[in-house]
Amino acid sequence: MAHKGIEIPGLVNTYYEVGPSKGYELGQIVWIPALYTNKDKVILDIDISSDPTEQALPATLSTVDNRKYKFPVKSLNLASNEYLFVTKGKMRPAIILTEGFTRWPTNPSEQIFLCAPLYTLDKAKISQQFVLNAQAFKLPSKFYLRPFPLYRVEESIARFEYIQTVDIYALSPYKECGHPVTLSQEFFALLKIQLTRYLGGGLTREDSDIVNVYGDIILDEARNQGVKIP
Repeated sequence: MAHKGIEIPGLVNTYYEVGPSKGYELGQIVWIPALYTNKDKVILDIDISSDPTEQALPATLSTVDNRKYKFPVKSLNLASNEYLFVTKGKMRPAIILTEGFTRWPTNPSEQIFLCAPLYTLDKAKISQQFVLNAQAFKLPSKFYLRPFPLYRVEESIARFEYIQTVDIYALSPYKECGHPVTLSQEFFALLKIQLTRYLGGGLTREDSDIVNVYGDIILDEARNQGVKIP
């Protein structure tokens, strides 16, 4: 299958490297349970009154605003103002952006990671123009990842608008090629520049120039190949 991005040898020295054999590091590709936005606030509406022992509790799908039952569920450690949200999701590759501990005074300290999920680009409705604009840093919420068959990395885009918190126990290394994979320092540095743009942070003149030059090279080469860029 033809790729939608433009490959220019030497533009980036190395895109991917072998990841750590133990633990995780920033820029590493991992598997996460990527969740879709629950725009309808769907929950499991649990009938606690049907079984005071809470051994077998019937439940129906409802929304927070239309729920029938409002009692706490002790067996699930749910307070009266907490819910079991029903959220669609799938296991996706993602990039670790940062990590740390919750360090909240009322709860045990938990190790968590902020991850940007990856979306592949093989669907027909994803145009080459869109992909090239993402690759050229013209879309602040997107970061293009070139394919690398040796490491089984597919052509994809990291979507910053879907960044989510992931507990360490929900992570697993992406090692479809037999070993963990991480972005190179050079490639991860480009991602961090784009992420800073998306979050509204200030960039140095040098960082802005880097991505602007990179983007211009990509779009110029695309036009040379006959691709129409708006």
